[in-house]
Amino acid sequence: MTPQRKNDLEFRLQKSIFDSKYFQSIISFVPIDIRKLLIEIKKNGINISLSFLTDYLITQGILYCDGDREIGEMAEKVNSKISKQLTLSQNLRRKISK
Repeated sequence: MTPQRKNDLEFRLQKSIFDSKYFQSIISFVPIDIRKLLIEIKKNGINISLSFLTDYLITQGILYCDGDREIGEMAEKVNSKISKQLTLSQNLRRKISK
């Protein structure tokens, strides 16, 4: 995905979330059901994957949960993704500094 396409998708996604019924929950720091949010976003004509939405919500600091899973499981998954990103960025820094 090109950076311009990604920026366009993120802009449209942000606008869609702002206009959604989930926005009040988001600003109140209440975890939202990611699968229901994805369905609503797709109804608005934004065709994204669950993993793209997950990554977007993580980078924006938005709390979410998966409808069938416990919030604790999702927190572990988020922490796992964050630790992987930190490891990748540390490895990149090491390569650059050499």
